[in-house]
Amino acid sequence: MDISIIIVTYNSAEFIATTLETIFANLPKALTCEVIVVDNASCDDTVKLIAAKFPQVKLIPQIKNLGFGAGCNRGLRMVSGKVIFFVNPDLLVRKNSIDILYNYLMTHPKVGIVSPWSIDREGKPNYAARSFHTKSIFISHSRSPLRSLFPKLAKKYIPILHRPKNGVDVDWVIGAAMMVRTSLLERLAGFDEGYFMYLEDTDLCWRARKMGYDTHLDGDVTLIHYSRRTTSRVPYKMALVHHRSLVRFLQKTGQLSGLDELWFTPLLWLNLLFSWGYQLFNYRILP
Repeated sequence: MDISIIIVTYNSAEFIATTLETIFANLPKALTCEVIVVDNASCDDTVKLIAAKFPQVKLIPQIKNLGFGAGCNRGLRMVSGKVIFFVNPDLLVRKNSIDILYNYLMTHPKVGIVSPWSIDREGKPNYAARSFHTKSIFISHSRSPLRSLFPKLAKKYIPILHRPKNGVDVDWVIGAAMMVRTSLLERLAGFDEGYFMYLEDTDLCWRARKMGYDTHLDGDVTLIHYSRRTTSRVPYKMALVHHRSLVRFLQKTGQLSGLDELWFTPLLWLNLLFSWGYQLFNYRILP
C-alpha cells in the first residue's frame, strides 16, 4: 500500500460526506490507497452516514472522545501505507493534490512531513505553517489583551503570509492536512496523547526535527479547509484546552522553569479570562 488516509471525526455528519467524496474522486490512479476513519464517539449521525454511504472506508468507532492525537494513533494501528495523510473531516481535496504531496516526500528524503497551502471557503489563507511556540506566545496570543502592545511578536509566529512557490522548510504545519512518512511515525510512536487537542501537530513536527527530519509546506498544492467548524461549538472549553496544550508544549521543550510560574500563571489566567469574554461577546451577544 502506498498511502493510508486517516480522518478523525467528532459530530462531523454535516460535512464528512463532502470530504470523503472529494477524497475518493481524487485518489491517485497510479497509487494504492486506503481510507480510515476514527470516530471519537460522535453523538450525531456521523458513523451511520459513513457506514451507509462509504462501505469502502475502514471505520473505527470509539466509545469515548479520545482527542485528536489519540484518535490518529488508533488509526495508525490499522494502516499499511508507506505514508499517512492526516485529513480533517472539513477539508476539500482537489485533483492531483494527494499525488503531488506523495511525490514530494518520495523525492525529498530529508523531509518527514509535508503539508499543502490551505485556504478557507472564502479564499483567505489559513496560514498552515507556523513557528514553534515560545513563552512570548502568551503575550502575542490572538486573544491576549497585550497583543496590540507587541505586534511584532504576533507576526513572528506566522512566517509565511503568501502561498510559496514549490516547497519551503518550516517549523510546523497544522494537522488538518499533513502527510507523514509511516517509518517516521513508528519511530516517534505516533502523536503524544497528552494533548487532547491543539499542538499535537506542533509537537510531532518538533520531535521529527529532533530526529533529523524537516517539515515542508508545499505551495504547489492548495486545499480548502473549513477551519474550526466543530471546535467553534464549544468555544469556552476549547479555549481552556488550547491553553493547557500550550503549557504542555512549553514544559516539554524546557521553556518553563520554576521561576516562570511567578509571572506565567497570572498571565495564563488573564489570557483565559479575556478569551472567554471574547467568546461570550462573539457567540452569545452578537447576532
